[in-house]
This record gives sequence, structure tokens and C-alpha cells, in this order.
Amino acid sequence: MNTVEAMAVVLFESVHDSLRAEDILERARLTYRAIVKPRELGSDCGVAIRLKIEDIPFFMDLVSDRSIQVKGIFHQVDGEWRQMQPPVGG
Repeated sequence: MNTVEAMAVVLFESVHDSLRAEDILERARLTYRAIVKPRELGSDCGVAIRLKIEDIPFFMDLVSDRSIQVKGIFHQVDGEWRQMQPPVGG
């Protein structure tokens, strides 16, 4: 039986914030992928990070202590993007 893991897309205020988040994820050994931000989610910073929905609480704990500006966290439901979390960050 093949299961598909639920994934989330995290958007940032700047490329600098996304690069800092990637560094934090590497150090924490969380599985993630840097992706081009889906067009439907706006025209700001073009870089996003995709990770498992189950890893979001741990990820938020990691970045909230480091003043990384998260613009939003989204996931797809029936082909439409839905925001999971309000924007957070230092």
C-alpha cells in the first residue's frame, strides 16, 4: 500500500529569510525541499519551502526563536491552496 504524505508550503518575506530557514532545517535534520513559490500564492519572494505537515509545529518553534519572517503556511485541499497558519515571525 502506497501512502502519500501531506505536505505544506511555507512562504517567507524575503529570500534571506528562506535561506536562513533552510540552514535551520538542515541543522535540525528535517526533510524539506526548496521550491519555486506556486504562482497562486502571490508575487513576493519567489522561494518557498515544502515540508511535511506533521513537521510544521517543530519548524515554527525553530524559526520563531530566530526572527525569521514567515509570510504564511499553505496546503492544498481539492486542488486549492488554503492557509494553515497566520503570518508569524520576529
